[in-house]
Formats: sequence, C-alpha cells, structure tokens
Amino acid sequence: MLLPAHTFGGVFLTPEIPHTCVLPPGATPLPLSDTNTTSSSTFFNSTEPEKVSQCEYVMVVNDTEQVQQCTEWHFDNTTYGTTLTEEFELVCGKRFMRPVYQSIYFFGAFFGSPASGCLADRFIDESPRWLIVRGHHDRALQVLQKAARWNNTSLPPEHQLRKLMTDITEESMTNKTGRKRGIIAWIQNIFNQLYILIRTRMMRRISLCVFLSMLVTGLAYYGLSIGGESFNYNPYVYMALSGVMEIPGATVAIPIVNTFGRRKSNVFCYTVAGLVILSLYFIPKSIVWLSVTLAMMGKLTISAAFQILFLHSTELFPTEVRIRGSGTASMMSKMGSFIAPFITQSLRDVWSGAPSVVLGSSALLGAVSTFLLPETKGVPLYDTVATLESEALNWSERQNKKNKSNPEVRSTFTT
Repeated sequence: MLLPAHTFGGVFLTPEIPHTCVLPPGATPLPLSDTNTTSSSTFFNSTEPEKVSQCEYVMVVNDTEQVQQCTEWHFDNTTYGTTLTEEFELVCGKRFMRPVYQSIYFFGAFFGSPASGCLADRFIDESPRWLIVRGHHDRALQVLQKAARWNNTSLPPEHQLRKLMTDITEESMTNKTGRKRGIIAWIQNIFNQLYILIRTRMMRRISLCVFLSMLVTGLAYYGLSIGGESFNYNPYVYMALSGVMEIPGATVAIPIVNTFGRRKSNVFCYTVAGLVILSLYFIPKSIVWLSVTLAMMGKLTISAAFQILFLHSTELFPTEVRIRGSGTASMMSKMGSFIAPFITQSLRDVWSGAPSVVLGSSALLGAVSTFLLPETKGVPLYDTVATLESEALNWSERQNKKNKSNPEVRSTFTT
C-alpha cells in the first residue's frame, strides 16, 4: 500500500499547475514572442502557448524598458489543492526541480537493487545452499526432501547429494580463506559478483538484452503512469484508470505466456505498446478521449510486458546468479523510471512530441531486445553458468550440423 505513494506521489505533490506572475506596480506583461522563457504547459501534441510570459515582465527604469524576472506568482489550486509546486514556487527557473523530486525515489532504488541481489545470492537464511555452506548437511537434506515432496518430484540418491554438499562446503571455505579485507577488496568483490553476468558469451547476451529491456520498460511504464497532466485530463481519474489497467495487464499475461511462450508474448506486447504510444503524437489535443484511450492501451500492454519480462528474466538466469541478475536488471528498470520525469516534463518543454516519440520508441526497442533472447517455456532451469554455456555450445554444434542438411532449422539459443 505504501509503495505506490512513494512511486507516484510526486505526480500530485509537484504537478505543473496554472500560475500567473504577480506584476509589481508599473510593470507590464512581456509577450512570449519577445522571450524564450515560458511557464506555459505543452503536451504530447502541439498546443497554443500563453500570449504573455509568466516568468518575466517589462519594467521601465530611467526611461528604458528592462526585462526582469518574476519573483511572485498566483497559483490556481482548483485541481490539486496545496502542492510543493506552490509552496516552493517550482516554476520558471526552478521548474527543473519538479522532475528531480519525482525521480529521487528511484535514485535510491537504483543502488539498492543490485546490492540486495548480490547479498541475497550469498545469504539466504534457511535455504538449502545457505545451510550447506555452513555445514548443516542433514538440515539441508531435509529441506530438499520436503521441497521434492511438495513439487511431486524425485531427488538424486542421498550419497550423491551428500557428495555435492561436501564439494559446495569446501569451495565456500576456499573462497573465504582467500578473501581480502578492506574497502578496495569489498569493491573488487562486488565487481566480481557482477562481472559473472557478462563474462561468458551466453550470459553476456542474456544479461545485456534483459538489462536493455528492463531499462526501456521502466521508462515507458513510469512515463505513461505520470503522464496524466500531458493530456489536459483530470489527473486523479487518469491515475485511477492507469492503475486499473494493470489488473488485466497482469492477469492476461498468464494465459498468454502459457500458450505462446515468453518471448513471442512479450514481443507482441512491446510492439503494440510502442505503436499505440507513438500514435499519440498524431492525435489532436482536442480529442482528449482518444488520447486517454490510447494511453490506457499502452499502459495495459506495457504492464503485461513488465510482468512477462520479470518471469522471463528469472528463468533465463542460472540458479547461482538468478537473484543477482534479477537485482541488477531491476536496477536498470529503476534507471528508466528515474529518466521518465525528465522526458515527460523537461524534454516536453523543448519539443512537445518528445514524450510520445521517446516512450513509444523505447517500447519498440524492448521488442527487439526481447526477440534476441531464447525461449524458456518448457525448458529446465539451469543451475550454473557453466551448464548454461555448455548447453548453448552443444546447441550451436548441433545447429551447425543441422544447417548443413536443413537450413531452416534454428536453435533456441540463436532465436
């Protein structure tokens, strides 16, 4: 319940609200044609700007007209009531602080995600690996047997499991013995923990594609979520509709991935989202209902893409780096969310069509990067990076042989 307040609270705390410069005695308004400074709103599509600047005015000093900066404004609180925008006058020269405020939450989450992933891969209390590393082999065996019963599956013979446990314990002790101490060693250890995600060929391909997909998905998802004011539409209704769209976005994804697989389903969702968002650029401002409808379609499909991507990426990373890889991927989605307010607000002031073009193109880029990932539906999860790379190499060798006899046969690892 608290997460949405942290994530989207800035939409209502630092919105762009109508305001009027309070002119001092003797001052006259400055026409916008005479200045490049304006505080008027611009939307996804072109709009007519205000006729006078709300950031500057003209004052006659010693019979000479001088342009001076406005220092006091009257704010229209009809829609939002009390806001930080009004309290700290986040307009004109300080308007850049509004997207900064909306992004600051993701700045912290950006650093927290990979750290939690690295720690979780190493210290998961009461997990079999945690117990094995600490020498509690009997307890670990009980946990494994219980998990096997719950999943209606079978385990290797007990002597093989105990041999594997012994090897894991010895490997862990060796790593601890050679571990250095100090801040430099700590940074080096973090680097080594993350470097494993890009060290080998198949892991590098998976990691880079997943990271890129997470980045553009976070950008498009959060950009659409906070873009209500861009459509000249009630921001509270827009936010409510945006939240409702996540329900079918999350639930529809389940039967889709079970039927068509992870990759094809996500490529479809990304493509639809990208085309829908790009089409907003061509919709006139006056047709509000159509703009909001298309935005909701984009939110539904990008929400579904987010759900599928989380599932797909979890299945792609081998067990030994799964949480580490997922945590780093989550970091990339936070980076996209961090950038989104600057796209929907700051860049929108430079070019009114920037949000729809950037967010739509990001979704299409997600479709391309997902297409380069292997399908995981019905494929056993890999336990180690070595197993993944070995399987990919075997697929490649078999592919080369099959291509000689049948050029149309394609490998899971190459499509």
